[in-house]
Amino acid sequence: MKLWEKNYILTMILIMTVIYCSLFVNSYSSFQMNFERVCTQAIQTEKTISYTAKNFITETTQYKKLQLYCETMATENIHFSIFEGDNEIVTNIPYAYSFPQSNVSVIKYENKHYLCIYETFAHLHDKFFSIYYIEDIEEIYSNHQRQIVLFSCAGAFISVLLAIILHFAMKKMYYPVNNIAHELRTPLTSIQGYAQYILYGKISEEEILYAGEQIRLEAIYMNDIIDRLLIMENLKNGQIIYSKVYTNDLFGIIKEHYPSITIDNQTEYITGDRTLLLSLFLNLLSNTNRNGTQIHITTHDNIITIHNKDDHIDKKMLKILNTNRTIPKNKVHGKGLGVSLCHEIVKMHKGTLYYTSDSDGVYITITFSK
Repeated sequence: MKLWEKNYILTMILIMTVIYCSLFVNSYSSFQMNFERVCTQAIQTEKTISYTAKNFITETTQYKKLQLYCETMATENIHFSIFEGDNEIVTNIPYAYSFPQSNVSVIKYENKHYLCIYETFAHLHDKFFSIYYIEDIEEIYSNHQRQIVLFSCAGAFISVLLAIILHFAMKKMYYPVNNIAHELRTPLTSIQGYAQYILYGKISEEEILYAGEQIRLEAIYMNDIIDRLLIMENLKNGQIIYSKVYTNDLFGIIKEHYPSITIDNQTEYITGDRTLLLSLFLNLLSNTNRNGTQIHITTHDNIITIHNKDDHIDKKMLKILNTNRTIPKNKVHGKGLGVSLCHEIVKMHKGTLYYTSDSDGVYITITFSK
């Protein structure tokens, strides 16, 4: 598993933990608020019933008024039982249940939740009465379950959305690092091979000089990769300076690196960062020069075209190069870091970079904004 993939998984685990914890804490808080609201209303209702019952309890009526009141409350879906000691006086609770003798409690009966409120009071000749008030609160539990399902779906949707965004962001972030590793491995392997050849091989002085020259060239190539890496870092940090970059001066430096190229320059200057533009053209020329030296550069207004008659790129690679996607490992040498860097430079100059390939060779077209 790649480093960025490990970091991606760990980051997603952390994000999902935070998301789901936040959602479930919010769900629990909402349930608690609703439960407390229902409890407050139920206690007020129970107090009203208790006050009315005290007025109805008399020896002369033998609880007839209380029974009538109890029946009336049943029609309004208000259920309670009143006891004198252990004897039940009146009740409109439609089921038998052994109620807990605690002030406020939640009981579950036949898969439904009920709020039970218990109160005792003394009346007439020190007789003790108790009242049980029952209220169906299954609705708030059902709402809580629906809210959990809803929040779970919302959490899953947010997680998937963030996972997609984070995946592409982290992959793009680590993309240059991966390509740098592949680009550096080839020259390092070559340097190691030539060094062992010098140390352990019985070779002539001429062969030592040749091996030393190869090591020097590979070291220059590695230094070029490091320079490109530093340029990419500057690009990410936005450390660029825009000015008029005169094309004659720019192409003069390019001719020093690639004397065989021909140039038809019809553009006086380009607005941009001189160092980045020079790096852009040197990278593009370095890539295509490996496959042939018949290179011609033409410029017209804000369009610059690099044409190599000897180069050829297949359709699959063209699609990768033009979309700046990850280049396969077996083809990354000489293209991966350079193309990625070129796309970044052109993007910073609000332009486009496009590759085409046909029987006449490869065309690289850079269009800058006017």
